[in-house]
Order: sequence, then structure tokens, then C-alpha cells
Amino acid sequence: MNKLPLLMTASISTRGMNGACFTNQERERMYMGALQYYSSVLPKKDGFKIVFAENSGWDLTSIKNILRKTENADIEFISLSPACFDISKGKGYNELLLINHAIELSTCIRNSIGFMKVTGRYPIYNIRYFLDQACNFILEGGGFIHRPERPSSLRALRTELVRSFR
Repeated sequence: MNKLPLLMTASISTRGMNGACFTNQERERMYMGALQYYSSVLPKKDGFKIVFAENSGWDLTSIKNILRKTENADIEFISLSPACFDISKGKGYNELLLINHAIELSTCIRNSIGFMKVTGRYPIYNIRYFLDQACNFILEGGGFIHRPERPSSLRALRTELVRSFR
């Protein structure tokens, strides 16, 4: 079965955005922990791909170096300049911009029928189940899955559906 890529969105440096929590170093550790978890449960040998899209211009070298040691996961890193985003418009607005940029720039997402988007700092421990269910749903002609009880933590989208709303 084809696997949907997992899109993790990230803003390691909050650049003073209202409502943002934790220091940059704490946030980096949280993203690293989530990436390490997903690397362990979504191995490339099983056909899983992870796209890590970051929008604060944070240097991702330390994250890449730690993950290179495992070589277990297929991770595509996208690092965007903060100049592409407007923190005065809030987190939701910039999250959608980041998703749009990831769709445009990610080879993995462009070559897939859809993708699953998760918030980057908090791992979803049964992610394989959700990826399998989302893939089945999308391949059967659907286009969108989300968890209403946690509206921003997990989404599966058909790529053409997202492009149609731009």
C-alpha cells in the first residue's frame, strides 16, 4: 500500500509571537523528541516518509546531525525564511502559509496523492494507525480527515483538495 507522507510543521524560534510558549531551546528539544519518535515508528524500510517544515529560519544542523545517526527514517527538511511570514497575523495564518509552502517545495508531498499533517512538537503515539486509516480513506476517494477534539494536532488531506483552495 502507498503511504502518505507525514508533514510536521515547526516554528522553533517564536520571534516574539503572542501566545507562543517555551524557549527556543525547549522548543527545539520538543521537535527533536517528536522527530526521533516518528523516526522509530515510521521507518523508511516500511515506505514511510516525513517532511519537517520549519518557518523561523532556525539552524536545523543539530537536528539533522542527531537524526543522521539513526538512518532509520526518510526525512525531507524544508527550512523557510521568517521573511515569508507575518507574526502580526497570528499562528493560524502563518501555519496555513507554512503548509502551502511545504506543498509547493516538498518533493515527497508533490509526488503523493495526499499527506497527513501533525503539529511538530507533540508526538501522536498511534500515528501508524492514523496514517493507515487516512491512506485508506484518501485512496477510496475521500479528501479530508481531522480530529475535532484536537483541531490543530492531526489532519490528513488530499493534495489536490488543498491546491483547489488557494
